[in-house]
Amino acid sequence: MAKRFLFVCAGLLCLALSYHLGARNATAQAPSGSVTAMAYTGASYQTCLVATTSGDLFEWSNGWQSRGNVFGGNSGGRTVVEMDGEMGATFRFFALASDGEVFALANNAPPYSFVSIGYPVGGPTPVQQESWGAVKSRYRQQQDAAQPAPQGR
Repeated sequence: MAKRFLFVCAGLLCLALSYHLGARNATAQAPSGSVTAMAYTGASYQTCLVATTSGDLFEWSNGWQSRGNVFGGNSGGRTVVEMDGEMGATFRFFALASDGEVFALANNAPPYSFVSIGYPVGGPTPVQQESWGAVKSRYRQQQDAAQPAPQGR
């Protein structure tokens, strides 16, 4: 029984060791700018529009062609996370940025340009980083101000 236990422990050790030595994060094999969003135009106008993380737009119509940038070339650290729309009579496309800002297609001829139509439902959540000491001192000041002054005894 001890011999079986030894073999099971050795097997688990080998498994853990092989995982430790061989495991790494999965990475894409694409050279750059992976496609993050796609909008298909439907049966009436056979084409689709895709956006890369950096906002570059590509349209397929008898081959892939570059069609501009959602952010106008200046992403400001944002990425495209979703895109939807339709071509045809209406020709409307919308793109959602990683910070929550929504962009709408401004023209219907290449090169396409998008304009910001703002942040829905109150805008982005403001972030303020504070140290734990700053938080404690802020509440300590409020607590000290609330206490009455000592009486002369």
